[in-house]
Amino acid sequence: RGAQSGGYTCHIPLDSMQTALLSFPTLASDSKRVFLAHESVRETVNYVCDQRRSIREISAEFPRVDFSLTTHDHDDLWQSYLTRVGTPSEHSTPRESAELCAVAERGRSFFCWLQ
Repeated sequence: RGAQSGGYTCHIPLDSMQTALLSFPTLASDSKRVFLAHESVRETVNYVCDQRRSIREISAEFPRVDFSLTTHDHDDLWQSYLTRVGTPSEHSTPRESAELCAVAERGRSFFCWLQ
């Protein structure tokens, strides 16, 4: 599961896949190399632009990325904030950034998984 074990190169934030693939041209050019997406590694969930597209849609655009660690096709984290604080028009201030412990917990869970 580490950075280069099992043919996996890195853990790509779901909202940064194109940047990651462009940032590692040598690794991206290796057709046997698979990039692994991990839901916990992403920007904070504050505004509409932070909501990710469905995995079905993203995986069609990025066939070299393994999404097997993603449990929901839809953005479950975004949905949880919609349920708790309302739509962007109802709640215009930052969502997850107002709960830094939630951001820290996502980071911690990723590093625990990475071990």
